[in-house]
Amino acid sequence: MTLLLILAGLLTAVYEGLPLFRKRLWRELAILGLLLGSAGLLGIVQVLGLSTPLNWLEQILGPVGRQFFK
Repeated sequence: MTLLLILAGLLTAVYEGLPLFRKRLWRELAILGLLLGSAGLLGIVQVLGLSTPLNWLEQILGPVGRQFFK
């Protein structure tokens, strides 16, 4: 599953990144890399079953949200 996630990220990077590279849109390419990297990292962490900051935030802010949005 992890290999499939990495392959999907690489295919997306090539498909979306090559036109940006050819047009020399460096800022957009950097943002694409940042977004794909963070999404890939969070996906791999989820597949491996590790705890993420999103879980911590949900545990901390969950009771507060339930009080406001009953």
